[in-house]
Amino acid sequence: MTVSRALLASLVLGVWTMLVAAVPDGVYWRDSGEFILAAFGLDISHPAGFPLYAQVANLSTLLPFGSIAWRVGLFSAFLGVLVLVTSAYLSYLILLARGVRSELALISSLLCAIVLLRVDGFVRQSVTAEVYMLSTLLALLEAIAYWQWLKSRDKRYLLLMAFIAGLSLANHVAIAIVFALVLPVLLLDFREIRKILIPALVIGVWGLSIYSYLPARSLQNPALNTGSPNSLNRALNLVTDKRDRDLRFSNGAKIEDKSIVSRSSSGSTFSNLFLHDARWILSEQNALLLVFITLGIGCAFSINARMTTVLLACAGGNWAFFFGWGSDPTILLIAVLGIFAAVGLGASLDALAKRLACLENTLCGTLGGVLVLVSLPPNFLNQLEAFRGFDLAERQSFALLGEVPDNGTLIIEPSWFLLRYAQFVTGFREDVLLVYLPSVMYPDYFAPLSVINQGGVPYDAGHESALLPQERVSGFIKYASKTNPVLFEPTVGLNRFVHPVAQLATFPLPEIRYQEAGKIDPGFLISAKSWVAKFYSDIENETPIFFMDSRHYVQKRSLALADLFSELGDKGAALELLKANCGKLPDPKCSLELINNISAYLIDSKQYQEAARWAIAGINRRPRDATALLLNLATANKHLRPNDRLRVEQFMSKSMNRSDASKNLSELQTD
Repeated sequence: MTVSRALLASLVLGVWTMLVAAVPDGVYWRDSGEFILAAFGLDISHPAGFPLYAQVANLSTLLPFGSIAWRVGLFSAFLGVLVLVTSAYLSYLILLARGVRSELALISSLLCAIVLLRVDGFVRQSVTAEVYMLSTLLALLEAIAYWQWLKSRDKRYLLLMAFIAGLSLANHVAIAIVFALVLPVLLLDFREIRKILIPALVIGVWGLSIYSYLPARSLQNPALNTGSPNSLNRALNLVTDKRDRDLRFSNGAKIEDKSIVSRSSSGSTFSNLFLHDARWILSEQNALLLVFITLGIGCAFSINARMTTVLLACAGGNWAFFFGWGSDPTILLIAVLGIFAAVGLGASLDALAKRLACLENTLCGTLGGVLVLVSLPPNFLNQLEAFRGFDLAERQSFALLGEVPDNGTLIIEPSWFLLRYAQFVTGFREDVLLVYLPSVMYPDYFAPLSVINQGGVPYDAGHESALLPQERVSGFIKYASKTNPVLFEPTVGLNRFVHPVAQLATFPLPEIRYQEAGKIDPGFLISAKSWVAKFYSDIENETPIFFMDSRHYVQKRSLALADLFSELGDKGAALELLKANCGKLPDPKCSLELINNISAYLIDSKQYQEAARWAIAGINRRPRDATALLLNLATANKHLRPNDRLRVEQFMSKSMNRSDASKNLSELQTD
């Protein structure tokens, strides 16, 4: 084994060791709880079901040591290392085709791994339960198979590509856009492909047949039975995400449109999302890497235009599906950029080596190694260390369940996966009946709730499909409250229906009592604000990746609870709670969505000048993403004094650069 290959093996082993050491023992935010459940019980996740991930990840849960969350995280770490290796290997093959010496190509290919390790989303996906890493790995294997086909014209590689394509679609349907973009390149060789077209289709369908697992498993009523795809129609609804399209665009489902003032998150246009994604790509790579990526694309085209086009199609298709979602689902895009960076570095070192022939091995190899090392992310080890000790999500889920009385009922939606994980995987509070709100409101799209209370009386939401969503909720609450206390997690979809009988007595969970009018005890708001303060104190010194995810959780819960306060007629309490997240005027930890809601509540409370100040503060921070804030500012502006209205109108008519916004903000603050 050469020194370069020994170095490569050592680095792979080192990264694997670091990732394994960083895998947390408990659940993480986002969809982590859902995919741990899917892996643990071979359950069915949100559309399109992700059957391949559930079955493959389930193998890791058979390990005889570690918590279930840790075992599934270990599987993610394994996938992460494979993604690093396959992307580096592909760049290595491309460099060899250019005539770069093997040792130099090996050293250069390491840069591909560095580009990935610099991305927060890759690190997060490598130690927590998610499907994106497996999807990226399959796409890279597909690209390697295509490269081998181009070089050998061995039709077995085409059959392998067909099988991987089927598996990829069985893992995540987003890959379909990638295949659509790659198809024109493949059709350039249609004369050869058509000879094996029928076998390729059969093999592809064989890989895709993993979806047949969904209805088979659904009939067994697993703990996580999203969509209950126990019939062909329901299975197609799940796979095609019909429920989200119907509920998003049907008039009856727009339960969030409840105010003339915009309380949604700030609107985003195509250009805003493009700039958002471009910013995070640039922020997570240094200037030198961007130069190598640019050089690499040009070099790759000169080496093999078809392969380069396929790689760009992979990156473009991945980005097109997850446009504006951030780095987690776009790991394939980053992997392709890493491949081009490695090709650019290898081509540059090769050109230098040819000028310094006698020093090729020593100087160029050392220079390549130095460039790779200096590109290492400075906070990589800190992030890994933080993941290892992360238990905030699990503590929050245990705290919520712990507040439910014995044998009580808890209606939830945002925290469903976290609490279902805590109950089903860890066995905590199995006496509590957890009710997923959509399973009551929309039984045609979610697994219909079917239970029997302590009195032996059954309830089946599937038999009430003719009712309106609010009627189903009301019927279930009347049924459940006859024998047990019923608590609920505040959410906009439920608040508007239950606020007349919601008792906000003991934080964090309101109780529903049908015989009593809704009310807010003073201590509830005090406890809620204390919880917010403590939460921020707990995450104050966390790395950015943890702070952002944890902040999202606390602010979403605050927004839902503030909405319940508002429904109960106490907009002052809603404002107090939201401002507990932001201070007197928004600091950097306060999201635009929170600022927007505060400005909307201020308008509802006729505090127009303060509403304008908050709106301008949000616009000042991110002018391009502040569509909803501009609407609120325009609403507040109608009620301001003439001088103030003039300043706001001038502000809105300008280009809204930071100096304009700051000037207008300071003028309004001094009035």
